[in-house]
Amino acid sequence: MTVSATVHGVVFDSTRIAAGAEDGEVRVWDRASGTLLASLNNGFGIPAQIRARNGTLISTGKNGALTFWNKSWLGEDHTVLAHDSIIVALDMTDTDLFTGGMDGVVKKWDLQSGNLAQEMSTRYGNLHVIVVDQQVVIAVSTDDAHTALEIWSLASTAPDKRRATQLRDRLG
Repeated sequence: MTVSATVHGVVFDSTRIAAGAEDGEVRVWDRASGTLLASLNNGFGIPAQIRARNGTLISTGKNGALTFWNKSWLGEDHTVLAHDSIIVALDMTDTDLFTGGMDGVVKKWDLQSGNLAQEMSTRYGNLHVIVVDQQVVIAVSTDDAHTALEIWSLASTAPDKRRATQLRDRLG
């Protein structure tokens, strides 16, 4: 299993390994034999992030595209323009996918249908990381002088009362 381009992410399950690379390809290999099964390209640019859970393979393009690959990981199911800019954060639960873009928006997607379920705006436009579990979404965003840590309950899109809007002032 070799790739001549810079690899941005690797995921695997019990039978397959997938890697997203700088050349725009998502490659899928048989885990036992190392045989290349597919070289996938959705035409939407370099895969910035790649994740898999419960048989679903997801990749993101640097232009905000989000691709759901079919269950065999050998072809595209569908692609949506998820964000106005690069998707910088990606996390999953057993039923949902969460994307975070440099547009400052966290989006929740239904893993089974691929449909958008919720949108949550961060305080500052530069989103850096999202972390999710079955109950909450945590996001970190910044501007030139501030960092915000925000927590949303998955029961609603309203910010959780534990929201910390200004963790630290980076200017002093």
